[in-house]
Amino acid sequence: MKLLFAYLVLSLVLVAFVTTPYSMLNFFGSYYYSLWIFFTQNFFLCIFGIVIALVLFFRAVHLSTIFTKPFVFLFQLLSTFFVASFLGIAALFLIAFFQLNTLAIILDANPTLLNVELDKKTIFHALMSSNTPPNILATQDSKEREVVGIAQNMTGTDNFYGSYILPRIPNFFILPIERNLSSMILADNTLIFTKIDKSDLQEVAPILGYSYVKQYFPDRNIRQNPKILIMTPSEYIKHRQETADKRSIELDSEINLINDKISSLSAGIENDKTKLDYYTGLASDSAKTLDDQYRKCINAGEYKDGKYVHYYSDSYCVTQKENFVSSQTDYSKDVETWTNLLSYDQNQIRIYKEYVTFFKNQKDILEIGKNSLPDELGSFNPPNEIQLDIQTSNSHSIADFVETLVHEFLHYASYNPNQKLSSSFFEEGLTEYFARRAVQDNLHISTNLGYPAQVRIIEQITKRIDESELADIYFSKDQNHLEQALNRVYGDNFYSKNISLFNTLMYTSDTDLVLEFSNRIMKEIGGTPLTKRDLISTESDF
Repeated sequence: MKLLFAYLVLSLVLVAFVTTPYSMLNFFGSYYYSLWIFFTQNFFLCIFGIVIALVLFFRAVHLSTIFTKPFVFLFQLLSTFFVASFLGIAALFLIAFFQLNTLAIILDANPTLLNVELDKKTIFHALMSSNTPPNILATQDSKEREVVGIAQNMTGTDNFYGSYILPRIPNFFILPIERNLSSMILADNTLIFTKIDKSDLQEVAPILGYSYVKQYFPDRNIRQNPKILIMTPSEYIKHRQETADKRSIELDSEINLINDKISSLSAGIENDKTKLDYYTGLASDSAKTLDDQYRKCINAGEYKDGKYVHYYSDSYCVTQKENFVSSQTDYSKDVETWTNLLSYDQNQIRIYKEYVTFFKNQKDILEIGKNSLPDELGSFNPPNEIQLDIQTSNSHSIADFVETLVHEFLHYASYNPNQKLSSSFFEEGLTEYFARRAVQDNLHISTNLGYPAQVRIIEQITKRIDESELADIYFSKDQNHLEQALNRVYGDNFYSKNISLFNTLMYTSDTDLVLEFSNRIMKEIGGTPLTKRDLISTESDF
């Protein structure tokens, strides 16, 4: 009985421990990891609890066992710990059982007692009236899982109990609910999604988009009330085809721009060659003049008494030669300068011709794959329309939907009909970077659905250019400021020299090419080279 009592006391201590965050996938691994985290964060409290548990344990076990039967003692000690662990988990499941069924009864009788709103109009009004964006939680589409979602909102999901225990209570252990629940439930300031309903999302999306953007940029004047449309499958296919046509036009524009640069460089190369020939000739003439002057000095003299007498000594002529050299222009440096410039321009033409070939190939690929072109799941159509596509009804994709919504909302919020960033890399890269940051800041979840390479490059740039300055550039669409900022930290003419490389990255889905172009950019900005793993887009399981 004493040993059983020790088991129970230790199990209660372990129950208290598991209300801390976890970070491992395995159930028991997470459980014991939670204990370890709690132990490291509350060292003295844990030591006190363990001492009490050990005192009870030693009162239940004969002390002679420690010395006469050490293996038996060790077995008893370890078994006590593991039995107590399992009892602790069992106690948590029992607590969850009572909590969920109590909530089910109250929810069916009067949900307002739980501060839960089920009516869609009331939910929309509450969201519009709130000064802070809602938290978001996803559950499966069943009444029992809705109860679990409400319980998770009450207990939090950053702990072992809320993240592991509550979701693992089987549906048949939860009392059935007669009341019909909707695809969205508002509990306190948490919006619980049980499924992705397009009509509901279309209504709530403007509120969500604005609230998350405004929360991240509280000091900026953010536009409100865009027209948001959830696309049907046929509309999405049409949208992708239109996007392919738009990209084809953009590729033509890039090809024309690069061809202009090639023409300019070709003219520059001819000038380089002319200058190089000119200074090579001057250097040759200077060297010949120098030799002539030295010969005249060393040979100057006259015959006296039948013997030729030099006017100047050899050391004097050498000194005169050195003085002449120092007084003359060093044309060899000019020759070296124009040789290097000619080599650089010829290399730039080679690179630009590679870009033209690449863009032409991409145009062919776009035309061939127009009906199956992978694309981001949204678009902004100026001046105020946002189109979004939803490929699934699974509520756990809601984080990616919100991130896509925030991305397109940022395009809308920063739209300026009279000014824009000329580079698609910086327009899309900055938009995605800020969208991810806004979602991370509010939902505490990392998303990685689109533009993975671009975001990593922008993250590297923020190490040299402050995020607030990039935000100023983004919302004002100040192209000159963007170029000046990049040139300031990475060197004169950095933008003009590398913008074609940045833009090229936007028009390929080939992993090897994306990696090659990304790492060229990373080399230019002093970043760590990326790997293929860094380029993989992943969906969030929220």
